[in-house]
Amino acid sequence: MNKFLLILFLTVSLGNTALASDNEPGLFENWFNAMERTVKAPTSYDLYRPLRVVHMRFNFTKEQIARYNEDPGGIGVGMSRIEGYNEHSLYAMGFRDSHSRVQGVLGYGWYHKLLKPGSLFNVSYGFTISGQMRHEYSYIPIPLPLPLLSADFGPFSAQAAYVPGGPGWGNIAIFWLKVRIPIGAKPPEPLTERHEEGEKQDGSEKS
Repeated sequence: MNKFLLILFLTVSLGNTALASDNEPGLFENWFNAMERTVKAPTSYDLYRPLRVVHMRFNFTKEQIARYNEDPGGIGVGMSRIEGYNEHSLYAMGFRDSHSRVQGVLGYGWYHKLLKPGSLFNVSYGFTISGQMRHEYSYIPIPLPLPLLSADFGPFSAQAAYVPGGPGWGNIAIFWLKVRIPIGAKPPEPLTERHEEGEKQDGSEKS
């Protein structure tokens, strides 16, 4: 697994170097810029509550499932910034891992919303780049990119990440609840039909 993570991290790093040009920022530079904007002007402070860890039954024996902890407990904090259809989040969480040992996570998450920004209900997909701190690695942060899904209802979000893997390791789904406490600038409101008609009329009058 350590070799897999190292190869994946080096691949992303080389891809960032290859994609960058003199005029366009690279992948990592875009991430760092988004994190900087989030820290300087967040639209919410966030609370996280880990809910469940599910070891995919097709990948583990009954004996392993019986030994593994799937109730992570714990808590987390963070901040987010909504920019149109995109949401950038910085977070820190602590919980119990599969062996009931303390695990810490620090990360950046990006979500792309499928419905209009400001909608009461929304669905998002994205990814996270995190540092996983586990007892096996003496709590040295191990980089781990993961896919994300989110179902949003007002300030509440039910979110999930999936850890890919092979026989006997990985293939784990992680679920948590995120609660946003709005601050500063409000996220953009969804356009109504009246607003859209008004914008069209304003445009025609100017022309």
